[in-house]
Amino acid sequence: GERLAELLPVLLDDHRARVRMSVACAALLDAVGEDPDGQFRMAAVMRYVTSVYLALAEGAGEGCHLLTLRCHGPEDGEELTSAVDVCVEEGRLYPAGRDAEAFCVTLAAGVALGGEGALLLHGDPSAGVRAAGQADGRSAPARGPASPADDAGLRPPVLGWALTSGRLRPMTAHEVFDELADDAARGMPFPPGVDPRPGFPLPGFRGVGEGGGPLG
Repeated sequence: GERLAELLPVLLDDHRARVRMSVACAALLDAVGEDPDGQFRMAAVMRYVTSVYLALAEGAGEGCHLLTLRCHGPEDGEELTSAVDVCVEEGRLYPAGRDAEAFCVTLAAGVALGGEGALLLHGDPSAGVRAAGQADGRSAPARGPASPADDAGLRPPVLGWALTSGRLRPMTAHEVFDELADDAARGMPFPPGVDPRPGFPLPGFRGVGEGGGPLG
């Protein structure tokens, strides 16, 4: 009983998410292997990316925010991309369906491959991103000089994390700005009037063997 004009875009988005997830799943399986040990490695990576996703949602706070991810393998691997809306209302994270699955699998592939890339959190312009760790006592991320737009709360914040050798680390505000500029150079519109901010700490990855590589 739904109107086609409303249903078709939803079906198209779901199809695109399925395609992204299929490509990422293939890359993840190549990285962890399909033997019994590979199943343990995959479980460890998926537990990690789930904890990262939940930490990002908690740090984002109230509102609907956009997470974007791009990553690729260290040896000229195929670039993987994903995006998901993260909506939190009254402390409750709303399910994001197929897009959330595709995002987590894509991040898992980047981690397992020891890949490089970037993860950006575009804060809800109407709600803003709360100070990182405010609820659990961690200090808020450093910010640049205040401006009238900052005081009015009108600049949508963008926080970032770099994926380096399969590990996520918070970007500086300058790195976030450079990543946005790189996205613009690749044909994506530069978000107007944004406030680049450092990323907050995310859970660390403990590999199967707890060694130095992405999978221990």
